[in-house]
Amino acid sequence: MSLLLQPARLGRLKLKNRAVMSPMVINQALRDGSPSEAVIKYYSERARGGIGLIIVEGTDIARTHCNSGPNRLALADKINLVAFEKLVRGVHAYGTKIVLQMIHPGAASGPMPDGSKPWGVSEIPFVSVTQPPHAMTTEEVHVVIQEFVDCALRAKQAGFDGVELHAAHAYLLGEFLAPYYNNRTDCYGGSFENRLRIFSEIYQAVRKAVGPAYLVGIRFSGDEMTPHVSGTLNKEDGIAIAKEFAAIGFDYINVSNGNAFNANANCDPYSYQPGWKKHVAADIKAAVNVPIIATNTVKDPEWAEQLLQENVCDFVALGRSQFADPEFMNKTQATGMPLRKCIGCMHCRERLIGGLSVHCTVNPRMGRETEYPSLTKNGNKRPVCVVGAGPAGMQAAITLAERNFAVTLLEKDDKLGGTLNLAEKPSFKEKLTGLKECMIAELKQAGVQIKTNTSVTASMLKDLQPEGVFLACGSKPIVPPLKGINSPKVILAEDVIRTSCQNISGKVAVVGSGLTGLETAELLAEHGCEVAVYEMQGAIAPGLFPVIKNDIVNRLEKLGVALNTNTALAEVTETGIIVKKENGSAAIDCDKIVLALGVRPNTKLADELETEGMRVFELGDCSKAGRITEAILDGFNYAYHFEEE
Repeated sequence: MSLLLQPARLGRLKLKNRAVMSPMVINQALRDGSPSEAVIKYYSERARGGIGLIIVEGTDIARTHCNSGPNRLALADKINLVAFEKLVRGVHAYGTKIVLQMIHPGAASGPMPDGSKPWGVSEIPFVSVTQPPHAMTTEEVHVVIQEFVDCALRAKQAGFDGVELHAAHAYLLGEFLAPYYNNRTDCYGGSFENRLRIFSEIYQAVRKAVGPAYLVGIRFSGDEMTPHVSGTLNKEDGIAIAKEFAAIGFDYINVSNGNAFNANANCDPYSYQPGWKKHVAADIKAAVNVPIIATNTVKDPEWAEQLLQENVCDFVALGRSQFADPEFMNKTQATGMPLRKCIGCMHCRERLIGGLSVHCTVNPRMGRETEYPSLTKNGNKRPVCVVGAGPAGMQAAITLAERNFAVTLLEKDDKLGGTLNLAEKPSFKEKLTGLKECMIAELKQAGVQIKTNTSVTASMLKDLQPEGVFLACGSKPIVPPLKGINSPKVILAEDVIRTSCQNISGKVAVVGSGLTGLETAELLAEHGCEVAVYEMQGAIAPGLFPVIKNDIVNRLEKLGVALNTNTALAEVTETGIIVKKENGSAAIDCDKIVLALGVRPNTKLADELETEGMRVFELGDCSKAGRITEAILDGFNYAYHFEEE
């Protein structure tokens, strides 16, 4: 890690390493835009984790004509200065520098409290907003320029080490750059020079206000990656814009990608592989002589170091990896420290789009730092048992051991991981292997006693005399009581995944279109089968986050998988299946029928233990069918609160 861990200068700031935390909204500000205690604790923990520079999430510069949302940061006046100063102090305490990203969301603004329209470059709406914005007059552009200046001055007063203009992702400043939005006829629209004019004017005014030594940077989309949308920016546009930014005088350029039509270019799902967009930052870096910060799906230190070695960027932007493990940089410097890596599951983005505070699947404390401030280490080596070594059980065992309980982890199979051993097998799911291996390393580091190949009974647990039993023994697949369901032609999705489609060929019907069903269909299609998916509801993958659903559905369509909705399995026959549709029944020939109808909790052992009077806590699928997210949170939460007083 010779470059990643190397101190470096950004403008006149000296950073302790070349790692920069990307600005990422977490939706936890107070209603007036002040950083809450949760926000302050969240950023302080990332600073304690060793990051060199933190760029605070987009912070509104005004209140009257822009509105990022009800729980977004705002430094539009001096009301919030005290809270922002406290945020800065919390980060500076660990030797980390901090920059405020200033944003005007433009057409992407939420509803204005007074019912007025937010200001935009033109009346063209942000893609996800139906109401057109108010097209700013030239005089109103001047108002916004001054608001950026005023916000920068307040940031300096609060102690921030610099400011960054948010000109990416089709927010207001990004709208000025893109002809798609910028159809203005005044001096701020039309030609390339006019579309860049506002940046020169903001920079010059900010620089005059804050002085020559203060850091002033800019973030923009080097390639919006939407060639199908006329007037959006490509990489060649990005290079030309970056050259102009360098000439204007910005201290650094923070290269992102994407826009309102392609947010995946900025926050990508698990199927996107590291390196898929590094050419954008690399080509921009080659064209300018100012430092480049860039995001590039950085999940681990080795990849971060490689980006620096390849001259893709001067500073590596760590985004969701800082959600997953705030100790990323400290662990990079240490040896033998398990690192929890982002798995690209999109849980954070799903919550953000849903208007909720942002949380992380692999890090149950992310965004909950004030709810779980520190572990109560009062275990005193008292015995506890955890049954089941899936994600819920492993997390419970780790947390209990860290609290100094004597933990015995019992697993019926010959290896740890539980459902992760299946979930890691479908295409592009290798990041789950990393999560599994990390949790196993954490178990061993915490001193958990592990017993595999152990079939647990109530009498066995009673003999161990634990003070608490944490059941994470999973669930059972749902098999409907239909005619012919016991036919040898019928197979469970988990068995297909476990055996990598062994001895399956020909026409296959996959019943159920949840994520497991779709991933099984993809495996079968890649194996050479002719696959059709049948879903009884009116949409494929109901309840699945659209970003993930669209990603896998696009791959299935390319593989020729047929996707059928409003089609319920009614019967299994000698030649295939009978399905019920809206207009009647239909017989379908197929060689195999794969059931992917979900799971139900396995409560047998819990019932037996409660009969014996033992203290039992049911975790994960053992309690309620859910995702890895719910399993890890369950395991952590129950273990955290167990006899905490």
